[in-house]
Order: sequence, then C-alpha cells, then structure tokens
Amino acid sequence: MFNKPGIIDKESELEELTKRFERDSSGVSLKVFQNFGEGCPLRLRFNVYEGCSFCCNYCYIDCKPKAYRKRVKLLQKDAELAASLGLRRLPVMISCSSDPFQPIENDLHYTEKSLTILSGLGFPIIIMTQNPEMLLKKKYLDIISNDKTIVEVTIPSLFKKGFFKSTAPDAEKKFKALASLKKESIRFRVRIDPLFPQIGKDFGQSKQELRTIVEKSAEVGVEMIISKTLILDDDMKPAIKNKLKDFYNQNSILRKTHEKGTDVYVLKKEIQEELLLPVYEACHDFDIPFCSCTSLAKFPDTVKCNFP
Repeated sequence: MFNKPGIIDKESELEELTKRFERDSSGVSLKVFQNFGEGCPLRLRFNVYEGCSFCCNYCYIDCKPKAYRKRVKLLQKDAELAASLGLRRLPVMISCSSDPFQPIENDLHYTEKSLTILSGLGFPIIIMTQNPEMLLKKKYLDIISNDKTIVEVTIPSLFKKGFFKSTAPDAEKKFKALASLKKESIRFRVRIDPLFPQIGKDFGQSKQELRTIVEKSAEVGVEMIISKTLILDDDMKPAIKNKLKDFYNQNSILRKTHEKGTDVYVLKKEIQEELLLPVYEACHDFDIPFCSCTSLAKFPDTVKCNFP
C-alpha cells in the first residue's frame, strides 16, 4: 500500500513509484534521472530545449537548439502524475543536457513556463545553467524566490579558450550575477565541471586556476562546490575527442551509459583523485562543502548534492 502523495519512507517503495511513473508518463517530457555512477541522489529531470547554442567545446550536445511546444505542454500532465504518485519530494533538474537560459529562451519563454508549472505543484527545483544573469529578471525571481529552488552554475574555467571555448557568459559575468543572486537570497552552488588533465597549453585547468574559482565562489557566498572529471563520449566534437583520445585510452575504463547504452571512457580512480585533489583542498581551506558527484574518487568529509 502506498503512502499519501508527497510522503515516501522506504527505498523499495520509492523504486516502485518511479517505475509506475515511467510506465504511465509520456516518456518525452519529465523523466527519472538515470545517474551515471554511484552517489547521485534520485531525482527527476526535464530538458526544456534540445541542443544548446552556447556550444561549449567540451560538450557532446548539438550546437543547434530545438524547441518543442508539446514537450512543455506534456510537462503539466507528467508533473501532476508524479505528484499524485508521491514523487513531489524528488527535485527536478532543469536542464541537465541543454542550457535552459540560452538565447532561444528570450523568444519562447519555455523555461519560464516550465518553472511556473513545477513551482506551482510544489516540486523542489535545481536549475543548471551557465547564464545566471537571466535569473535576475523579475519574472524569474518571482518564481524562484523560495527555499525549494537552488541554482547550479557551471564555471569550469576562468578562460574561454581551447577546450573551454564557448559563447556562454564568461566567468567574471557569472560571478557578478551570483553576487546579485545572493543579495536576492537565491541559493546557489558552483559546478567546476568537467575537470581533465593539462594536455598542451590550451587544455586542462591549472591548480591555481581551480583554487581561484573556489576562492571567488566563496567570496560570493556559494553553498557547495560540485566537481567531477570529464567522461569522454564518442558524440563529442572531433577536434576535442582526438586531442584526448590517447590519454583516455591509456588511463580510462569503459562504462555503458544508461540511456544510450553506448560505451564512454571514464578516467581511472587514481587519475580522478589527482585531478580533484586541488578542488577538494581549496574547498577545505575556504570552508566550502565539497561534492565529487559521480566520481570514483572519494575524499574525507565530502558531501552529497542532496536538495532540498
């Protein structure tokens, strides 16, 4: 027998409820997040758009954004179903593979509509973006000004070159926006993601660069730093994939993804530890909780990215 909506006590019950949701939902809108690796809390996900015009060099997502009105319409139905099954306590990630605040949002407002639906039904929301400045607009602040919404901003580098070339706002603009969000009492975390070794002058973060990102994050009032190493995917841009191929062939293990079922290269535990150590040490120095996400590497006093 199931508990009342919004009350979930047993892991086995939660598993059964998510299976019922996957069976009865549309399958193209709100979905159960299939985490890659251990330690990732169970949550739901919704990608407002497909593709991303920020076109980060390291990303496997297509640079041409697409929008589907039907997907947003189905969100209402799927979210109501999830709520009725008692899944309202699970946070919804918006968006884990395409930025919800890329330029197309200025014209279509699908992210605004999606946030309104989920917030209205009482779901906790995790907003993942490289463009936190857009959240300072009143219409978004009105939706997210509550204790059930948190923003995760990706700042993998201080520089927009080589591996980190992108049309997304630069690190300075992101930190400035985060300082403003802090004044509005909006909660946020910073993702230093992905991490990968220095290969040539344009690839990889230095220890000092990582420490500076952590320090600047501390200055603007970050709640947590989340970081993990790059997973090499065949869908990545050839120029990037070819640059990293030899290193990953020698220092990785093959894993299958949940959704596509394809092989990806995951760095060995000892390599992950070496790359994550500067971030962990900086977080310790600045008294910031550190989460190694789905990384194989674990450090003392690391935390999970639970929310709320």
